[in-house]
Amino acid sequence: MKQPIVITDLTRMQEPKVCIAGYSNDGTCRRPVVPFRGIPEWFLSKKNRLIIRPFAVVEFDFLRHVPEAPHSEDWGIDRFHRRLITPQLSEDKRLNVLEKTSSESVADIFGAEIRQDLGYYLKSGEGSRSLGTVRPSEITDLTYESKDDGNKWDYRLVFKDQAAQTYRLAVTDLAYRHYLDYGRVQANYPLDELTPRLTRILNQRTTFLRIGLARLWEKFPDR
Repeated sequence: MKQPIVITDLTRMQEPKVCIAGYSNDGTCRRPVVPFRGIPEWFLSKKNRLIIRPFAVVEFDFLRHVPEAPHSEDWGIDRFHRRLITPQLSEDKRLNVLEKTSSESVADIFGAEIRQDLGYYLKSGEGSRSLGTVRPSEITDLTYESKDDGNKWDYRLVFKDQAAQTYRLAVTDLAYRHYLDYGRVQANYPLDELTPRLTRILNQRTTFLRIGLARLWEKFPDR
């Protein structure tokens, strides 16, 4: 079934894999997946042109719905088919997509209790969806710190949602990560200037956050 979706999520998994998600015309959230292989970063481009990016409209060939609660959005795709329909939506249309998909709070997104212990999580098998949108009432802090002696970096964001609940979450968004990496490496911004600058930008603009659940991992197979 060939169908276009508006790309809302483009995130980093374990390199060189990425995760893509978006919405069809009827408002259904779909996450294209390639079982056992994953989606490599080169899949984002075609003929040396980046076509899969936030708010582009891209057609995929959806072969089979493969949900596993709470990841109800997963669809296996033909990994050889992707066609650019619209390079990027207008600002008004982007805002419309975010408003239509927005929940009042993070707790309203998943349809299951959010638990907390070394981070936030759902119990395995619980929940009706794994992706959603919130408009934060305030972004209070960004952290961008070196780990593993500078070979890897940790990207986190602290915010309050409309229910006044505070969350500190890892950021996997590719554009966000590239922005900070570029500022540190190419522009040579000091870290104590870079993160406050981005915090101000996000609070001064109309900002929405896409919130998603990670996959199961060996350390905590029950969450």
